Amino acid sequence: MRYPRIDMEGITTVVALAETGDTVKAAELLNVGPSAVQKRLTKAESVLVAKLFRKTAHGIVMTSDGRAYYTEAVFALEHAVLAEDKVVTAHKLRDKRLLLGHSTHLPRRLLTLLAQIKIENMEDMTIEDESGLSREIERKVANGLLHAGIGFLPVRHPALATEVLLEEPLVLCLSKKHPLATRALLRPEDLDTLPVVAVARQPFPDFHEGVAEFYRGFGIELAVVADAFAPAEALYLVEQGMGACFLSQSAASQNSAIVAMPLSTRILTRKCGVFYRDDNHHPMLRRFVKYVSNKCKQAQK
Repeated sequence: MRYPRIDMEGITTVVALAETGDTVKAAELLNVGPSAVQKRLTKAESVLVAKLFRKTAHGIVMTSDGRAYYTEAVFALEHAVLAEDKVVTAHKLRDKRLLLGHSTHLPRRLLTLLAQIKIENMEDMTIEDESGLSREIERKVANGLLHAGIGFLPVRHPALATEVLLEEPLVLCLSKKHPLATRALLRPEDLDTLPVVAVARQPFPDFHEGVAEFYRGFGIELAVVADAFAPAEALYLVEQGMGACFLSQSAASQNSAIVAMPLSTRILTRKCGVFYRDDNHHPMLRRFVKYVSNKCKQAQK
């Protein structure tokens, strides 16, 4: 394996200068003096036999060589920080501190369950919880920065194992003024040419493609007219008459001006679950997953 000729001090200096455009600000960021920044830069440029920055009236800017080096140097720093964080995360698990992430938009019953688990302090385990978007939580679990996550399924990363905690049938949300809102239930053909507001289509393309494929089986191509970031935004757009949207039953209850219409089939569902690295066999993590799964099963009886 080849090792870099520029040490970590040189790499951090180049990145700091690139991001601040000023020697003094870079020095403050690195907690060193401006002269140290200049020495490190001179050493790096000497090794590369290339000028990485040039001075202008507005500060220092990267040269073409500097931009090329900076792009890869950022990745090097990110991986170095990631390695540090992974060690810290693993150490916390040995100290009975489980790092858990959960999606901001989880159904209320799962959020209530999480609150109960934290209060119960199961088997002297301390749960340090953080919320965020499902895909960001998934990324942190896959990278070893969190021990487990609870969010929407399916997950994308092949290294993650999952356990379904909650599965709800999808309903079609309509404005109370919509002609279809008086139906007892909706048939697939009722959705032909119906404008649809997609919810979180970018982070969950597999889920949306599954819904679209289901209706294609009936010869219907869903007419998506808008994308919403979260259920609350989608329900507002539906209320304004822009279209209809598919949501789980619990998410659909957030807006009293909306009618949640059952579908003629229960095949379409929305799943939430717990996910964790499949190669993490720490008994406390596996005990936590089993505990959460059992709690959800008990709550649904």
